[in-house]
Amino acid sequence: MGGDVAYPDKLRAREEVRLSERRAAAGTPQQRPAVGFALSGGGIRSATFALGFFQGLARRQLLRHIDYLSTVSGGGFFGAFLGRLHTRSVVTSVDDVEYVLGGKPDHPGQPQAEDAEPPADRLSGYRSDVLRYLRENGRYLSPTGSGDTLLGGVVLLRNLVSMHVVLALFVLLLLLAVQLPYILLAAAEILRVPPLRVHEPLLISPYMVPAAVALAFLVWTTGWAYWVVGHQRGITQREAWLQLMAPVLLVLLALAGKVLFGLEGRSPANLIAWGLMGVGLLTIAFAIALDRQLIRRLFTGHPGEPNPSAEETSRIRQRVSKLHMLAVLFFIALALVTLVDSAGATLYWWLFSEQAPPFSGLLAGGAGIIAVLATAQQLIARLAPRSEDRPGLPRHVLIWVGTVGLLTLYLLVVGTLSHSISHGYVVLMLRPERPPDIVGTRAFFATGVFLIVVLLAGQLKTFVNRSGHHALYMARLTRTFLGASNPRRHTGPDRSVLHVVPEDDIAFEAYQAGATEETSKAYRAAPLHLINVTVNETVDGRSRVQRRDRKGVGLAFGPCGMSLGIRHHVLYPNRPQDGFESATECCAVYPVGEHQYRAFAYPDSEGPGSCPWEPLSLGTLVAISGAAFSTGAGFRTTLALSLLCGLANLRLGYWWHSGAKPRLRGRNQPTIAGWRRMVERILPVYSFLFAEILARFRGTVWPHWYLSDGGHFENLAGYELIRRRVPLIVMLDAEADPDYTFHGLASLIRKARIDFDADIRFLDTEELVAMELDHVFGPLNQLRRRRGKDAMVSAGGEPSVPSLSPRQFALARVSYDRADAETCWLVYVKPAMTGQEPADLAEYLSNNPSFPHQPTSDQFFDEDQWESYRMLGEYMAARLFREGRSRGESGAWDVEALMRGAPATPPADPGSG
Repeated sequence: MGGDVAYPDKLRAREEVRLSERRAAAGTPQQRPAVGFALSGGGIRSATFALGFFQGLARRQLLRHIDYLSTVSGGGFFGAFLGRLHTRSVVTSVDDVEYVLGGKPDHPGQPQAEDAEPPADRLSGYRSDVLRYLRENGRYLSPTGSGDTLLGGVVLLRNLVSMHVVLALFVLLLLLAVQLPYILLAAAEILRVPPLRVHEPLLISPYMVPAAVALAFLVWTTGWAYWVVGHQRGITQREAWLQLMAPVLLVLLALAGKVLFGLEGRSPANLIAWGLMGVGLLTIAFAIALDRQLIRRLFTGHPGEPNPSAEETSRIRQRVSKLHMLAVLFFIALALVTLVDSAGATLYWWLFSEQAPPFSGLLAGGAGIIAVLATAQQLIARLAPRSEDRPGLPRHVLIWVGTVGLLTLYLLVVGTLSHSISHGYVVLMLRPERPPDIVGTRAFFATGVFLIVVLLAGQLKTFVNRSGHHALYMARLTRTFLGASNPRRHTGPDRSVLHVVPEDDIAFEAYQAGATEETSKAYRAAPLHLINVTVNETVDGRSRVQRRDRKGVGLAFGPCGMSLGIRHHVLYPNRPQDGFESATECCAVYPVGEHQYRAFAYPDSEGPGSCPWEPLSLGTLVAISGAAFSTGAGFRTTLALSLLCGLANLRLGYWWHSGAKPRLRGRNQPTIAGWRRMVERILPVYSFLFAEILARFRGTVWPHWYLSDGGHFENLAGYELIRRRVPLIVMLDAEADPDYTFHGLASLIRKARIDFDADIRFLDTEELVAMELDHVFGPLNQLRRRRGKDAMVSAGGEPSVPSLSPRQFALARVSYDRADAETCWLVYVKPAMTGQEPADLAEYLSNNPSFPHQPTSDQFFDEDQWESYRMLGEYMAARLFREGRSRGESGAWDVEALMRGAPATPPADPGSG
């Protein structure tokens, strides 16, 4: 591949071409260190804060100096708005973009062309329309109040019902198939023993018998065999017989009991004797079959055979343990079938008489389940973890309790419905007025009908994504943030975010197409936008792209290609204007070695210029990047939470067809079982749904990848900028962090060190004083809230002024493993109140003590809330670039000068030596 595996030479070269085009269009120096901005997750809070911060940049004409824009989740809302603004025909240059955001510049530093019309003369009305539209739609999920809430509720209820209808069809088919064996046996007069029942209305499924047999003859025997087999040293014949003495004695005692007490027939004592004999014989059979060394000692009188090695004995024990595990799983499956079948038959018997319509009460029960699940969505949102930490024990227990309760209710209703369709309870009760052959005909007919319906429904791949919340979420995000810059939204009757207006969205391929003769200077001057999502992976980690603890891997959609994890990349087809060799294959994939696993793998037959993955729009990709709450949540994924979210249809993720061909990935491609491939092809809908509900995400092994919020992997959007070793990174950390624990930052620091061997070290007070930067930057502990000494005291004796932070900015050096690597800087911006902010912000803080870290679950900003976050961002940007320089006359370090192209090399490191 050449170069760094994390950042291949060809990807670097293509992006350098795009950077050169961008700088030429923006009128900035070509030979200058790159500048990257990272916008964190945090929903509407992060988007609004970023808007204000970039307005502050625009006022100082610094927007044109941003080379990379890396976004995740809520930061992507604003990033998509900014990127789409660059593509509008009404915006002709970067001056127009800066005017739309910031108005007239505070310090004009870029001369206008003599024949150019000032942006203020052309765009003043457009600018006010754009900002007013964003402000009015701070409640983007419910912009018009109760009427829109009702519409959204109806859509969500429709999707909930549709998903459960499709899911119930499959479960019904399974439960009907469960009834067929004992109905068939009864019709053939083979089943002559009445099923067990405690009382006539309380039915127990015939599957209790095979479950009991599995427990006695599989679970017990395999567990017992473990203690008999697997001896590392050679044993004598006497010792071998002693090992088998217990099961042999059990067999002899059972035989003695039969002979002494004359046990015969179907008496309970005789059945117990036969059962004990079977257990003993099976235990002996398992032991002899699995341990050949034991067989040798049984039939030889001397220990002259070679001793088995430690590896061989470990292999024997592992084999027995796996067999025992399969036996336990088989027993659990039969036990669950017994419980569901028994409960369904009993409940149907209790609810309905012979004259009652078979579906009347069940429809009411189904409606009740839907109501419970719809109500559970609010409960789940409260139980879900809101931080980087996994849920604690109490919350985890509550999630499991809710999950088991919902699942039990669901199976009870579906089990009852299955018996109402087949009347299988007639066989269980052995009702003479209903012959088993009539019941069997009805059951087989119903099973055939449901099989056909399931096969048809299981082929509708688009149903999986459209039945979740993704479509509604994407529509609202697209119309709010991408539509804000659409001139059509500011004229005519269709201004509402509820209406579909052309040209809101744009295909991602067109968005990242880059410079052509037709594109404007503003389009070419846009920062290179990196949109971060997470590929969920919870099973085995066999795709070789992530560690199991993360349960997901970052996927970045960039201007020239995609990067997955550390070393997997795919480049888009070459553009003629790039000057590179023409594409001879579908897409360039890295790594390229035959023996290396390649997550991206595409056939050459697709032809130049075409790629087989599913195309996405900018709005769709931003919605995926912001899919914070779903069945797959990266490292926060748990089985209980996935079950709960799946049953309540709280699904914001997206199944994306990557187009990758597993057979082309190299010789170490993970093995995929044949039955899994068959299910994937025949019933893709159910394959995806059950993968979500059961948290069985297989990463990139399959062509379809489950994508969710990029914050499920890394929530500050700095990962891709660290990969590129950007000399100056400005990071806006607006995620919810009311306790200022910096969990998102800590996660980035660990991943940067592990994945890229990059050390992010924040400057302490001594170093900041030496660089004369302590007046604006501080160590991380100074960004935390604390009580001020001059806080007013209320009549109750409690301080009336909320806690404040001494500093809002921190500075870090980023060092890489290369000896010749230049020093890179990370400017860390944390929304905080210092007490020096404008009066309106102080008033809002006094009424809302959690500001500026109100919970991300609050996505309904009113005017005061929206303006407070926007103004805080603008104020902090003005302060950073006004004061963010060394106080000395030399100006040894100046963040604004670095953005404008000054060398990023610092003076001597005060911390060294």
